[in-house]
Amino acid sequence: MMATLSGLIKAGQPDYGFRALEGEGYGYLVGWGAMVIWIVGLSGAGKTTLGRHLVRHLRDKGETVLFLDGDVMREVWGDNLGHDIEGRRLNAHRISHLCRILDDQGVCLTSAPLGQIE
Repeated sequence: MMATLSGLIKAGQPDYGFRALEGEGYGYLVGWGAMVIWIVGLSGAGKTTLGRHLVRHLRDKGETVLFLDGDVMREVWGDNLGHDIEGRRLNAHRISHLCRILDDQGVCLTSAPLGQIE
């Protein structure tokens, strides 16, 4: 699925590349069952903004899609995960397992955790 998203996410493009959803390959993203879109980046890189725009666009196309923001999920876990590399890894690990469970049940979702680099 990542290959079909390469034209979708382009930094600095005002429409975030969503025009790619309209043309050739559109069927790979919309109407093909469950999918997980994983947006990774550093703090303040625009992951949440991009994820929200993508989710809004897919919903406008009739898709039922969830958005799992890394910071919101930290609050859900409720165990005061740090933002150090180990806290980032644990948060991403938990989110990935939740994504797998939801994907197995046919839920489309987008997730935006912090990148796991120092």
